[in-house]
Amino acid sequence: MQIMKSLSEIKKGCELPEFHKMVSQAEILEYAIASGDFNRIHIDGEYARRVDFKGTIAHGMLLLGFVESMHTRYFGDLWSSGGSLDVKFKRPVHPGDIINIKSLVSSVNIGPNDVTIFCDVKADNGCDTILTGIAKLNIKREDSPSN
Repeated sequence: MQIMKSLSEIKKGCELPEFHKMVSQAEILEYAIASGDFNRIHIDGEYARRVDFKGTIAHGMLLLGFVESMHTRYFGDLWSSGGSLDVKFKRPVHPGDIINIKSLVSSVNIGPNDVTIFCDVKADNGCDTILTGIAKLNIKREDSPSN
């Protein structure tokens, strides 16, 4: 499902619908299996506490998957073919944390053959910022929905 109907609705300052997600230990374990990343900070709570993480933490790429999902829900297939992320992780995410992802259009650059949309992305756990960055979507004119 794509929320965006046309490029004309995308303007600087436009906020994409927020994305909220509670991260579970089960999801972290499923991601460990799918990715092959069995680092003990993700799957062994006792070990993670010994190395100052206060318990297991989510994989960074699992969190990026949530950010990707938010942008895919809004931009649809356009995001799959022309979207990219550049983020910095600020804090770990623990099982039970509810993450809130926000994306705000910071610029829309209209060229002769394409449109490039930049969004400021921020995610928090209700208290602390867990990641910040830029989402970029490049749309070729022939791929764009009605203007």
